[in-house]
Amino acid sequence: MQLFDSPRWFLIGTLALAGNAVSQTTVQIPDNLTSLGTCNVLPFGPQPNVNQIYQTLLTKAQLGNTAGTIEKIGFAACGAGTHSFTSLTITMDHFSGTSGLSATFAANLSSQAKTVFQGDHYAHPLKDQWNDITLTQPFAWDPSKGDLVIEIRVVGSSYSDPNTQESGFHRSTTLPIVAIGYDPEDPVPTTGYGLDQGLKIQITFAAESSDPMAELIDAVEAFVEDQTLSSFQGALLTTELASAQAYIDADQPNAARLQLQIFQFTVTLYVYFNVLSPAQGATLTDGAQAVIDSL
Repeated sequence: MQLFDSPRWFLIGTLALAGNAVSQTTVQIPDNLTSLGTCNVLPFGPQPNVNQIYQTLLTKAQLGNTAGTIEKIGFAACGAGTHSFTSLTITMDHFSGTSGLSATFAANLSSQAKTVFQGDHYAHPLKDQWNDITLTQPFAWDPSKGDLVIEIRVVGSSYSDPNTQESGFHRSTTLPIVAIGYDPEDPVPTTGYGLDQGLKIQITFAAESSDPMAELIDAVEAFVEDQTLSSFQGALLTTELASAQAYIDADQPNAARLQLQIFQFTVTLYVYFNVLSPAQGATLTDGAQAVIDSL
């Protein structure tokens, strides 16, 4: 879901320039052996089918059982090149099933599934190394909501190197997937084949910010993501925070404090009208107070 972009991304961009973040966290599943494992053309093709659907399941334990925002995924290429597509779509969701992936693709995704990437190519210049895809929409993963399911759909795949033996990516023998390839004239399949041949994958979590303003904007976004707040309600709060940040940047701490107090008042109204619970309201008002205390 797209979230009131202009104020939020202005604010996040401003915070990023401040340089208050620590290093990113990466997780390699099932291992970091990027030159080992049979090369698999699922899900990027182009052989034997130029259209493919692929879903893989990563468990909470594999991801470290700690909540975070996923901003990149990477695969270990068997060769250096570029895959081009009519379309490449990547979707992520929390998986609440108890018996693994269903053979029916739609059964593995909920109404909260989020499209995290749409593009027309995947460049992987590094052979036998991780090659990242930067998500156009980062995904907030929370282990309390379930494991992570990733769906990749490609239409019209082609490869830059005629040596299609190197068009694949190193796979494991343990990661469960449901996948299928199909030709352009075929109807889009609704089911796939279950295999334990998922590609080795690297997940990159966004750097944790030590800036209380960044933590506060993330908290607002989380309430919009889970539909506690509507996009309009979230936009109002985010605009107030963007104004406060502008005052901070202009070295006007008193004006920033006043704007943050207005933010706290708005949150109090949301609690009064049962939009937010008292605990949720306290998360935001306490976060605003942390910013005030830092001025």
